[in-house]
Amino acid sequence: EGAGVEALSTASEVLVAANPDRQYLYVKNLDSTILVSLGLGETAVTSRGIVLAGGEKWEMPSHAIYTGAIHIVSASGTPSVAWVEY
Repeated sequence: EGAGVEALSTASEVLVAANPDRQYLYVKNLDSTILVSLGLGETAVTSRGIVLAGGEKWEMPSHAIYTGAIHIVSASGTPSVAWVEY
């Protein structure tokens, strides 16, 4: 689920919607040249957040799974991001 999702350039958008039953979440930046930021919360994020360089991944700790929405933003370009959620 979510493989190859493109985030809008310099705009925040929802990558993963709120899911009260979420048990696992994994996000990877598939773009080798663009930094992306992830923001936890229901509102849009800026360039601050969990920063993923090209090829980097972020996995939600199983002991503190976050069930709210996750937003993504990039400073430039249109990155490709994959995620797995269940």
